[in-house]
Amino acid sequence: MKLVRLKLYKLVLVPLALCLSAGAGKAQNAYQGKFTLPFEARWQNAVLPAGDYTVSMRSATVPYTMFVRGASQSVIIQGISGNAKTISEHSALIVIKLGDRYVVRSLEAGQIGLDIDYSTGSSHALRTAIVRVPVELAVAGK
Repeated sequence: MKLVRLKLYKLVLVPLALCLSAGAGKAQNAYQGKFTLPFEARWQNAVLPAGDYTVSMRSATVPYTMFVRGASQSVIIQGISGNAKTISEHSALIVIKLGDRYVVRSLEAGQIGLDIDYSTGSSHALRTAIVRVPVELAVAGK
């Protein structure tokens, strides 16, 4: 009897697992965009050279895991907190200048109504400038 149940479970569970894993590969991101950094900037522990990047987030929930790709590298960035905001068509990276370097402070993800904050590793009292780097919504298939 146990052998019959085991075979039955295999017949049901294996196809179910395959269906679920196939669907997961095609899951859409909660947020995706593209931006151009006109200068080198540190985003948490990653140093991003000037260039074109894509950014995506599979889920708009904690821990706010961001996948950043471009300039011959791929990095994963974790947000430290998120704040709800009014949904809009405008998104931007908020970059601050600390001494002679630029650091990403936050991402305003307007399309999903969320501001995500990142560690800058330094006191904001030292900042000398704030720069808004526009993030365009990336359309799937384009």
